[in-house]
Amino acid sequence: MANPVIELPAFDTLKALADKDPEALETLRNQLVAEVIERAPSHQRAQLQGLQFVLDMERRRAKNPMQCCIRMSQLMHERVDRLRECLKDTLYYDGLASVGAQAEQDHNAVILHFPRPVQDAPPKS
Repeated sequence: MANPVIELPAFDTLKALADKDPEALETLRNQLVAEVIERAPSHQRAQLQGLQFVLDMERRRAKNPMQCCIRMSQLMHERVDRLRECLKDTLYYDGLASVGAQAEQDHNAVILHFPRPVQDAPPKS
């Protein structure tokens, strides 16, 4: 059974919280993150908690919100790049395995040799 979607407050409500009560916005953020992790399959929770820990530490280390945003973006790009490399390696090795299997199947194939056509001398001008 799929988890129901977590409803977020309207953008204007979040903007007002950010302007007037940043602590309440942070509390809401923490509650929503905890809820998302809690709804995740049990075998993924530890990894999600670890990722959230890394993000929280980067947030604390940042000197300003822009630095925080840039660093989190870099972290996400690094993870996507690692995933892309893993997928590329998997596809590469799967491709080699299927080529090898095809070569093994064709081991008893008859190879036909065709003579090369005799090339005419180029016309003299």
